[in-house]
Amino acid sequence: MNPRLPPGSVLGHKRRSRQVAGLILTEACYAAGVELAPHYHENAFFALMLRGSGSDTTTRGTFSGGPATLIYHPAGETHANRWYEAGSCFMIELGLAARDRLGDYAERLSSGSVIFSGPAVQLALQAYSEFCHFDGVSPLALEGLVLELSAAVCRSALIRQRQTAPDWLRGLQQVLRDRLDENLSLLELAASVGLHPGHLVRVFRQHCRCTPGQYVRRLRVEEACRELARGKRSLAEIALTTGFSDQSHLSTTFKRHTGLTPAQFRKSLQMR
Repeated sequence: MNPRLPPGSVLGHKRRSRQVAGLILTEACYAAGVELAPHYHENAFFALMLRGSGSDTTTRGTFSGGPATLIYHPAGETHANRWYEAGSCFMIELGLAARDRLGDYAERLSSGSVIFSGPAVQLALQAYSEFCHFDGVSPLALEGLVLELSAAVCRSALIRQRQTAPDWLRGLQQVLRDRLDENLSLLELAASVGLHPGHLVRVFRQHCRCTPGQYVRRLRVEEACRELARGKRSLAEIALTTGFSDQSHLSTTFKRHTGLTPAQFRKSLQMR
């Protein structure tokens, strides 16, 4: 029988934890090379990888991820972990009161998910910002953010089930990731896939729930998160390599998307 973890328990080093609005919020740290044997949690939870890299294995398979990767495990799902590099993650457990607020929508969260980019990741980053800078309004803010996060994860699952993205869209998304530091125009993007710009935008929004420009901004913020977690480059260098015009542009956009400045985000990840 695989071990069961009661609410608020983690197998790593618990750096800090809070309980608010039926949620159990925990930041946990893990040493390089640590392997966590198969186990399951009593509560459903979201886990946002903040630093390091590792793998997560369930009956759905094994995936590897790094900073800004979001994982959702429903209550009772057995999984095992391995940390390749020393790292940390931010966990949001859905206690009974939080699950009750989801009502019938809790059924939509009955299967696990791994999300590498998009609105759900950025909502989780905003929740981490509230966790780091907790004040009297944070419980209300966190409750709303977690409801939005749950909806975003449900929506991404529905999109995967109901719609198959055209091959050109997947290719275009890869181009945007590969050329993140370039300011590509809509006309250039449309010409690269042989489509009218209006048709491209319409299909892009249908599948990605945003415009190409909004998609690129999200990618840049998420890549900046990964660079900040590595801790090797200055903010000015990160700004240039992730497509921002300068450090000020990076700071403004990063805070708008995550609630933290790049400097605050980097400081919050410093290992104890």
